[in-house]
Amino acid sequence: WVRKRPSSDVDIVCSESNPEIIASKIHGAIVGKPPQQIVTKRMKEHLVEIIPMRGMCIEDDLRHRDFTINAMAADINGEIIDPFGGVRDVESNTLRLVPAPVLPYEDDPVRVLRLLRFASFLGYTIEEETRERTVNFIKNNSDRIRAIPKERLGKEFINGFAHKPFDFLKLIEDYNLLPLILPEVEALRGVKQSPIHHPEGDVLAHTFLTLHEAQSVIRQNDDQTSDIVLGLAALLHDIGKPASTGIHPKLDRISFFGHESAGMQIASKMITPWAMPEEIRTSVLHLINHHMQPSQTFTERTAVKLIRRIGAENAKLLFVLALCDARGSSGEVGSIVGARAIFEGVMDNLVRAESAQQNKSQRLLNGNEVMEMLNLKPGPGIAQILEDLDVATGCGTLQTKEDALLWLKAYS
Repeated sequence: WVRKRPSSDVDIVCSESNPEIIASKIHGAIVGKPPQQIVTKRMKEHLVEIIPMRGMCIEDDLRHRDFTINAMAADINGEIIDPFGGVRDVESNTLRLVPAPVLPYEDDPVRVLRLLRFASFLGYTIEEETRERTVNFIKNNSDRIRAIPKERLGKEFINGFAHKPFDFLKLIEDYNLLPLILPEVEALRGVKQSPIHHPEGDVLAHTFLTLHEAQSVIRQNDDQTSDIVLGLAALLHDIGKPASTGIHPKLDRISFFGHESAGMQIASKMITPWAMPEEIRTSVLHLINHHMQPSQTFTERTAVKLIRRIGAENAKLLFVLALCDARGSSGEVGSIVGARAIFEGVMDNLVRAESAQQNKSQRLLNGNEVMEMLNLKPGPGIAQILEDLDVATGCGTLQTKEDALLWLKAYS
């Protein structure tokens, strides 16, 4: 209401203090653990959160909130209740802690991260006293911050990386939170790279630049899921480099053989406890594991393998990540642009050929058809034939099932 922008969030404060009673009356679900339990209920297009009131009145409840812009309410007549100047702070684009006897972070340390997420997403200024109290809390409560539940940490990162991931990470760095909540990323600090390919400096500096490029793409996009995937993949794409550092035996320079697969394993251990949707987690790991392919030797066969292994949409996003990666270092994007042209040609040919079939199957011929025609038994040879079939289709040589049958007869 204050910002005059549409919102899908509906939060209701209820005078009933027992979440179980609230849930039983509206057939809702209890989420969280005491004392932060809430009740959720899907109502039409909205997911409504019902929060038991803390204190004897709404003003007491609002005093337990984190920031003044979140410490406002409206009664059933639409009149705004604003005991701490939240409207004023919204109008001045300011983030300010609720004035309360107990620092809001003491009640819930994840609020530190929420402050930085709000600042990056909204573009608000953090008020000076709030900044000082936040810095002091972080300095004196490192163990409590490290102990923030992973699923709550993940929720903040998913929300933050869907909008302005670079700005969010920069604030995390500025407030000395990186070693506490992202030690795997902090480990990139000081990891040297070849100055020829990475004149920007160590791996952490490169990660920040890659994330900055990704944020530029996200601002132009309207697909939140792909934004989150791109942001997280940009953050973690080189996370395997510290464990893969070595000297190239022929070129006598720093190299990182296998850092893609090492990074995928590290990232998997890191983000799986974040309890994000499986679709997002899998896509992020795919992009990390394959992020070097667009800048290496790229052929129609490479394109086919990518499409079959990680899916067309992830493959498209992989090229976006590769361009962000290149622009965050030496800036050489020629090979990536060429690889993308090959990929798009193969993708167009596959889609055209497969969509023309009545059953809309993935290939012009399936494995059973290949085995029957060539009188073969199941085995790795069938997979090779199907891959060769995909390559021929991707190159435009085969366009119909009849083409594929003739091709298979001549296959040797």
